[in-house]
Amino acid sequence: MNEFTISYLSRDDVGEDVFLALLSDWDLDAAIFCASDPCLRLRIDAKPFEGPGLLEGWDVIGGQDVPENSADRSRYVPFVGSLVTQVGRTISRVQKIFQNVEEESAEEDQKYELPKPPLDDQEFLTYLNYLGCLEKPHELRLRIYQGGVGPSLRKVVWRHLLNVYPEGLTGNERLDYVKIKTEEYTLLKKKLLSDLRDENVHIRNMVIKDVNRTDRQEQFFAGEDNPNSLKLFNILTTFSLAHPDVSYCQGMSDLAAPILYVLKDEAQAYMCFCCLMKRLKGSFLPDGKAMSVKFLHLTELIRCVDAEFYEYLKAENADDLYFCYRWLLLELKREFSFQDALRMMEIMWSSLPPEPPPREDGVSLEGPPCQNSPSAYTVDRRRFKFSLQKASSRDEALSKDSGDKKKSGIQMSPQKISVKVECSCTGDHCENCREDIIDTSTVNSRSASNSPAKRLAADVQPVKMPPQSLSLHANNSNVNSSQTLSSPAADRPTSPSLSPLRQSPSPLPTKKSPFRGLPHPKDFGGGNPFMMFLCLSLLLEQRDRIIDNKMDFNEMAMLFDRMVRKHNLNRVLHRARTLYSQYLQSEAAYTGFVMVKGINTVIQQSYSSGSPQHTPSKLIETLT
Repeated sequence: MNEFTISYLSRDDVGEDVFLALLSDWDLDAAIFCASDPCLRLRIDAKPFEGPGLLEGWDVIGGQDVPENSADRSRYVPFVGSLVTQVGRTISRVQKIFQNVEEESAEEDQKYELPKPPLDDQEFLTYLNYLGCLEKPHELRLRIYQGGVGPSLRKVVWRHLLNVYPEGLTGNERLDYVKIKTEEYTLLKKKLLSDLRDENVHIRNMVIKDVNRTDRQEQFFAGEDNPNSLKLFNILTTFSLAHPDVSYCQGMSDLAAPILYVLKDEAQAYMCFCCLMKRLKGSFLPDGKAMSVKFLHLTELIRCVDAEFYEYLKAENADDLYFCYRWLLLELKREFSFQDALRMMEIMWSSLPPEPPPREDGVSLEGPPCQNSPSAYTVDRRRFKFSLQKASSRDEALSKDSGDKKKSGIQMSPQKISVKVECSCTGDHCENCREDIIDTSTVNSRSASNSPAKRLAADVQPVKMPPQSLSLHANNSNVNSSQTLSSPAADRPTSPSLSPLRQSPSPLPTKKSPFRGLPHPKDFGGGNPFMMFLCLSLLLEQRDRIIDNKMDFNEMAMLFDRMVRKHNLNRVLHRARTLYSQYLQSEAAYTGFVMVKGINTVIQQSYSSGSPQHTPSKLIETLT
């Protein structure tokens, strides 16, 4: 290394390419992690000779004077020989490092691989009867939860996971059902897309702008005038015009693209997207209350699982977790590579209970009537995305004001807090971003935290849930303006708006669980509790790095922006499944409910039955 230097290509703070010196193993690690390209690009520069004269004492020779023997060549040309030797050694070291990394990656993949291989065609047939009717929907979902679905089978299975088919249809009836719905979609699309009123044209322009930048790295959507991009445009535009109560919001294209990629057929993809949006529509409504519930629940989950990390986030004014907005809105679709995202989505959907449409009408392809035109929501689109620029001065002022008034014995008057609310875009800001006012007059006076997440809890009124309505799986109903949870568990103080009403627990002797006091699974995460644990796993993957580097809110946001499509799915799933299983066991022990048929059917059991197969640990053991 005395005659030359090695540098690697990276990016500086403003995103410009820059070569940085590679001087140590530490620099090599940084080069591999921070390389601007998918591959590591190195540059070798000869150091200028610092002696008296560059060629002093050397003979200038021609190529014909250099022997073919490499050893002789290095003797006649010492600089060239030394350079070749050093470069060879460096390349060997780099190759060994990459080999070790690949071996460690293979070992890690094996360690965190899913419990079972993906579902294949032959095994799928075992869940059908001789007429092709799906007889074991709960067992099928558990099997997918344990291993996912083979790529060739996704086109068939995803329609079951997304509740496209009414219950009890035979194979031939499903074919007829799809044909009817395809014709219904074709007529609906023709009617809506031929309407060229100004408000409809505005929606079309928004949709085409997003379609042109959705998953373009995939060959399926790549290139100009791609027919699949046109299909995606038709799906999103038809849905937005047919559902004026929801209209269109940026982010919907990210949810529809994987469905179209798998099903290939436009009409069938539209049916699946309608079923998905039936559960997710609350997250795209302008009031932002469904998203506020998800933020609150994720914050509470971190507090239960990792109190130290929660306190760090709180100290950095980051316990509101607004940098997780994209995760919660798109259900983590962008956080993994495209193929990994498909696997993650089907496993997450399999954790939800089946909710087939009514047999008479099937999937509804149109939304309820709405007084406003579709563009009334689109033009003034307020979304629950918050600026990365934290209003720390506001929080400090409120804290100081609260402290002064507490010392003087004066009760605080209701506050109006200006919160920077941006539009629905998951990328850059747009002209629709504006400030909203959140009234904190109803915030519980016992709350000592000035976290924005705690203040937002005041916007959502708790509702008491009778123990008979509790279940160990998520409900597919949308979160409405009155949907959160009330009253904490008796053995642990929690935020009043975050926990369901718990009545006297089961007499079954159980040790205290860290999950006690969290919302019930049918309410947790707005009806998708497993997604909460996936988000928690992503945070815990970077926990030590965040704390060790003393990252503030903006640095955390930038870290996770750099990690887009780079998370290790198997490792994240492994952690999420483990924590989710512990959470379900805690719920079963507390409420007296146990799980049967995996995670989809819940019954109340007597703990004195004496039947070993009815114990919660035995039944929920299948989830790990």
